[in-house]
Amino acid sequence: MQNKKAFTLIEMVLVVLIVWLLTWILFKTYITMSKISFRVEQQKIVNQELLFVTQELQNLSNRNKIDYNRYNSSLLDSEWLSNILYLSGEDWLISIFASGDCVWLDSEPESNQVDNWCELILEKDDKVISLTNNNVYISDVLFKVLPFVSDDMYLQDINLCDTNYLSCLHSQWFWFIVKIYNKWYDVTWTNNVSIFVEQFFNI
Repeated sequence: MQNKKAFTLIEMVLVVLIVWLLTWILFKTYITMSKISFRVEQQKIVNQELLFVTQELQNLSNRNKIDYNRYNSSLLDSEWLSNILYLSGEDWLISIFASGDCVWLDSEPESNQVDNWCELILEKDDKVISLTNNNVYISDVLFKVLPFVSDDMYLQDINLCDTNYLSCLHSQWFWFIVKIYNKWYDVTWTNNVSIFVEQFFNI
């Protein structure tokens, strides 16, 4: 007569421990993959929004010119930096700026404080249009609007470029400087998605 073998208590405990360990590893892997997937999706959203905004600015630049008269002398005083871009032309009078009390360009928000974040605003014919959607927010925006001297202006005053202007340019152009953040931005690496933008536009 043969003796029937049964699981001992130690063997049962070892089996339970192995099953628990495998379950824990699978769970941690799932959590990590979910975080990575979320971050990749947020980066995709921010990149798509950046592409949309730059395309809109390029389209506006193709149809309009920089309206230097609306700046008065403020560009000279600020070394050609402004938080607003004035355009005029086919679309009449346009102003582009950031709304609200924005996060500074050189700082990071401590948490997702939406009230202190901004949208990129286009003001046209007393109508206000947001160029950014609800999936992203932006920091304070800067435009570096470089001086423009036409051939006629230069012929009238050949010293014009040596006095008030940094360089004698024969076409208009500006830099668009901003940081774009994902909607869920906070201090954790998963939600901490932002892109620093420094885009050149030739008009």
